[in-house]
Amino acid sequence: MLAAMFPLFVFPKIDRAWPFLVFPLIWILRWAVEEKGTAVGALRGLRRRRTIIDLAIALLAIQLFISCLIVSNIETSLPKISGILYGILVFYALVRVLKSRQLIRAGIGVFIAGGVTLTVIGMMGMLESREPFAGRLLTFLLKKVPHKNWGFKGAELGLNPNAVAGVMTIFVPLIIVIAVWVLTKKRGRESILSYLQGLDAVIFTVVSCFFCFVLFLTQSVASWVALGISLWLVLPSWKAKAVGLLPLAAFVFGILVLLPGKMDQDAAKEQQPFWKTKVEARYKWWDEGLKAVREKPLTGIGVNQLRMRPGFGYETSHAHNHMLHTAAELGIPGLAAYLAILMGAGYMCREVWRKATVGLMRVAAQGLGAGQLAHFIFGLGDSIPLGAKPGIFFWFSLALITAMFNYMKRQELAATDSD
Repeated sequence: MLAAMFPLFVFPKIDRAWPFLVFPLIWILRWAVEEKGTAVGALRGLRRRRTIIDLAIALLAIQLFISCLIVSNIETSLPKISGILYGILVFYALVRVLKSRQLIRAGIGVFIAGGVTLTVIGMMGMLESREPFAGRLLTFLLKKVPHKNWGFKGAELGLNPNAVAGVMTIFVPLIIVIAVWVLTKKRGRESILSYLQGLDAVIFTVVSCFFCFVLFLTQSVASWVALGISLWLVLPSWKAKAVGLLPLAAFVFGILVLLPGKMDQDAAKEQQPFWKTKVEARYKWWDEGLKAVREKPLTGIGVNQLRMRPGFGYETSHAHNHMLHTAAELGIPGLAAYLAILMGAGYMCREVWRKATVGLMRVAAQGLGAGQLAHFIFGLGDSIPLGAKPGIFFWFSLALITAMFNYMKRQELAATDSD
């Protein structure tokens, strides 16, 4: 049902609000099926905790409801409200479905396939963007690549390459970590399994190279730094981290210090470090975001309302810092809920990596955790706001992490009972 209604929630309209009835309908049907429709069963279903981040998600939902009450123009907020609600519902649906090892493996495959699809859409859309990026250096090659202006609301002039790279940070670490695991995994000399593993290695390597190529085209330095740091942190041992520290430090130093920034026209056209140029360019947006937080610290100014303020304008759709943006639009309680969700995801990834007996789950926990971390680091200087169209990957990633954690806990409980 959720998959079929995806277009209605991604492209909602104020005069077509009936799809939102699916939210109470699904919960009522669940109680009817699982608890045989009794009132006591329904109350028991309300009390039952499904995940360790339930309370954080509940607080986020409360702040979202408050946002619906305080905005003067619900039509402006509707796309982001719909995106967050749909993401939450998809999260719980996936957690309830992905209960076996085979289903979790299938979920990881769907997540990667969705990432590939989104990357193709993003690459085609950013080639129509007016933003400067490496495509200008590869004109001959990119003439062979289809261009497409998807005409999404808020991106009428093409997709911003930096935004494309920001979304990619969620799933790129997963595919890279799995590719390395498959390439280094021991295989038999002559067996069908060995042959299939060899095919997996080729597929994951090709997809990893494709992702890296698109990331290069975006020229998104923030995503490069975020991915470099997150992948370094998931190296398997302290020895590997020590060996990788020097190239990582050289990479970050070269990007942030040696890479020249834009010419300063008002200061005798002197060049300055890249990081200083970018930080100075964001002062205005950060300051406007802080003003919005001070105005309504408890409720926020409303979802998707920051872009409507005179200090931003419609095209500048966020505060270029995900924590500041969340606090401005959903209030400080909304920011607390958001950070609690991320901390819960980090804890679950750590536990799965330490205790899971299934190799793929341990590797996936590393990749998904690194993806969430890279997305977080990227968001310190930019932002993919909650409720954005590609934000479903954020909730999909959380669902996979939670499903693996719950599976591991069930296995531990089963082992304890057998003892």
